[in-house]
Amino acid sequence: MDALSRAGVARGGVDGTSYLYLYPSEPHPRYLFPYPTGHDVVGLLPGADPAHRDESVVVMAHYDHLGRDSRRHVFNGAYDDVAGVAAILELARAFGAAGYAPRRTVVWLITDEEESGLRGARAWAKNPTVPRDGIVLGISLDPIGRGLVPGYAFTALFGLEHSPELRERIAASRPALSRGDLLIAHRDLIPHPPFASDHDPFLNEGLPAVWFVNPGFSFYHQVTDEAATIQYDVLLESVRVLAQLVDSVANDDQRYPFVDEPAVEARDLAAFRAPIGGVLGALPDLGRSQRESLVGLDRRLAAIEVSGSFDPAEVEDLGLAAIAQLFTLGVTNPGPIPPPFPAGATAALR
Repeated sequence: MDALSRAGVARGGVDGTSYLYLYPSEPHPRYLFPYPTGHDVVGLLPGADPAHRDESVVVMAHYDHLGRDSRRHVFNGAYDDVAGVAAILELARAFGAAGYAPRRTVVWLITDEEESGLRGARAWAKNPTVPRDGIVLGISLDPIGRGLVPGYAFTALFGLEHSPELRERIAASRPALSRGDLLIAHRDLIPHPPFASDHDPFLNEGLPAVWFVNPGFSFYHQVTDEAATIQYDVLLESVRVLAQLVDSVANDDQRYPFVDEPAVEARDLAAFRAPIGGVLGALPDLGRSQRESLVGLDRRLAAIEVSGSFDPAEVEDLGLAAIAQLFTLGVTNPGPIPPPFPAGATAALR
């Protein structure tokens, strides 16, 4: 809250006099300090256009993590999701310092209890502190700041299938938006549970939302998920992409109709060819069995890409295969601890 205040961010709590958004909760046994009340933190960058200031782009990250284990080791969660919170705070500061005045309001929503059931995002999405009908897009940063394997990182956007017009717009601007691979794929290809994020309550409420993530699971949900393992070049690129995405939507005058149950398309499956190719290029010494498995999966996806069709019965199998293989590769190929953030690197944001 102090960081938001220093950045000149307006208070976005329930009554507008505080950054806090309190909601009823239940104690969770893994948390160091169980409490019956959840604490979201909400800041606002008010829209400058009177015709659109009641519309908003919501940028989210969660500050909670897994608490402690039976040996009282603390899960600090640098990648999941301190880096996301840091991105929000820095973008809020940078926007303020630059005098940035978007047409629509930008909401900075830092949520509680994501790990114990998306409770903070669910509470706010059900009873937001900005006009509910004006929420144009929710963006959940979770997690960001680590590459998939040494030498290869990418950004993934899941959930845009619910907003086809916005998806097409982002896909068309992909070359300008991201310098690396930008995967845009169907949310349902990521198994949930176990994988979920704060965009899901928005989608459940019929609100457009996207899951913004850098898949890089080397230290995911481990006590080793510390600040020293964040790849700051990956984090910087993610914030650059995020800033452009927020700017694009916050200065638009279009709304993006919500589709309740969009079908998985061939392009959703084919999209996974990009990270597979990235891994194969980055890891020339990959073990034979892993390489053959990835190459075989890529062939299946290539056939779908060429034909534009697939057997619906294969969707779950293909999605699970892609996620399982990429997840495993990140765990088995963590790479070295990255160097510190280089001096002057923020020039890349310009």
